[in-house]
Amino acid sequence: MIPRRTHRCAGSQNEFALHKPIARPYTRAMVTHSTVKTDRPERYAKQLVSHLSRKCQSEEVEHGTRLRIAPPEGPVAYGTVLVVPGSEDGAGSLVLIAEGDSEEALERAKMVLGNHLVRFGEKDGLVVEWHDGPLGV
Repeated sequence: MIPRRTHRCAGSQNEFALHKPIARPYTRAMVTHSTVKTDRPERYAKQLVSHLSRKCQSEEVEHGTRLRIAPPEGPVAYGTVLVVPGSEDGAGSLVLIAEGDSEEALERAKMVLGNHLVRFGEKDGLVVEWHDGPLGV
């Protein structure tokens, strides 16, 4: 059995178990993605997730972490941070996937993920360019 660890959302008295899956309240998500080339994708993923997990619910997914970005008011959005290891001769990638059931939610997810990563990777010149649709389309 997974030990129950809880986390209190900033500004909230609600606790949630870190190992519980994040439920999606909608069926049709608007999706966009960005692939950011970097020599240190693991470092940036860890920094981004660690920082955002202070205010967002998170869960581990294959190759990364999924975040529930819930503002005090307004629609809930989701962001996923995936690490793609580099080949022996090249850099790896950090893949950001933003999802929302409205334009407002999608833009919020893009802003939260993108702005934080650009700020953290300023010295390395990281650039986040969003592309409509799910990864691979």
